[in-house]
Amino acid sequence: MRRMGLFVSIMIVLMVAFTGVVPQAMAEDDGFVVGISNSTYGNLWREKHIEETVAVAESYIERGMLSGYTVQQAGPDVQTQIQQIRNMINEGVDMILINPASATGLTGVIEEAAEVGIPCIVMDTELIGEDRELALSVATDKFYEAYNSMKYVTEAIGGKGKVVLLLGIAGDQPTLKRHEGAKAVLEEFPDLELLTTV
Repeated sequence: MRRMGLFVSIMIVLMVAFTGVVPQAMAEDDGFVVGISNSTYGNLWREKHIEETVAVAESYIERGMLSGYTVQQAGPDVQTQIQQIRNMINEGVDMILINPASATGLTGVIEEAAEVGIPCIVMDTELIGEDRELALSVATDKFYEAYNSMKYVTEAIGGKGKVVLLLGIAGDQPTLKRHEGAKAVLEEFPDLELLTTV
């Protein structure tokens, strides 16, 4: 999971490019505080995601580039995440990293952050439609994540066999994209038999 630490470091660099704000300079004045708004938690991926995000934040604090951070876990509840982000805005954080519970449900609160000059960086789940213009998105292509992984395994087993698809959180945008990628492989390999999808 080292790539998560690199991922978060890249987001901090992008924040500097996106906002023109240099964390070191702010740390010398009033300090630079990052809000971290996480949606789903309780699985190993998400636990490691937060663990490594905090580790990167701590390393930035040690180097004097960050004065603090706050982490909020909303779960899949969009309204809870909206309130938590609003609390971060009211606390005066300087930037908010968001793993959104919804690809379209945070429009209003991200606009509120923008109105007071707080940049938002959305990670993992991308905003869609017009919402994409509200925040900088840093995410991998979930379709090709699943497509490439499943194609690799399919070719390794000779292009035929019985398979079961294990999906992520129902209705979650990354889950939907990964499912599309997996289905694309099923269409390419007619000798794959899909037994069930869970």
